[in-house]
Amino acid sequence: MKMTITEKCSLFKPYLKSGQWCMGNKPETVNIIDLINIPWQSQHDLVDSIRQAPTKDEKSILKKQLWAFTPSSVMKDGRGVNYVHQHNGLMAFDIDGIKDQIIEVFNAIKLIPYTLYCGKSASGN
Repeated sequence: MKMTITEKCSLFKPYLKSGQWCMGNKPETVNIIDLINIPWQSQHDLVDSIRQAPTKDEKSILKKQLWAFTPSSVMKDGRGVNYVHQHNGLMAFDIDGIKDQIIEVFNAIKLIPYTLYCGKSASGN
C-alpha cells in the first residue's frame, strides 16, 4: 500500500536588509514532501560553503542565507510558538553530539517505520 503524505508546513526564506541577511517572517505554506523533494541546488551549494568555511563566524554568516522550515507546523505571520497556526501531526527533533556515530544513528532512525526524513544539519555536525 502506497502512503500519501499531505502534511503542510511553513517555509521561510531570508532576505537582504541593509546588506545583511535576515530570516523572513512571512512563511509560505507548502507540502512537506514537495519541500523535501525539490532540487535545492542553490541551498546545496550554500551548505557546501558552510561545511567548508574555516571559522564558526564565517559559518554563522553563511547560515543566515539558508531557507528554514517548520516540519511540524504551519505558521501564520511569523516564527515561534506564538505564530503556530496548525500542527500537522509530525514531530521534528535534533540530535547533537553524534559526529563519530552519525552513520549508526542514522541507520537506527531509518529503521523506525514512522520516519519521514532524516538529514544532517547545514554544518554537518
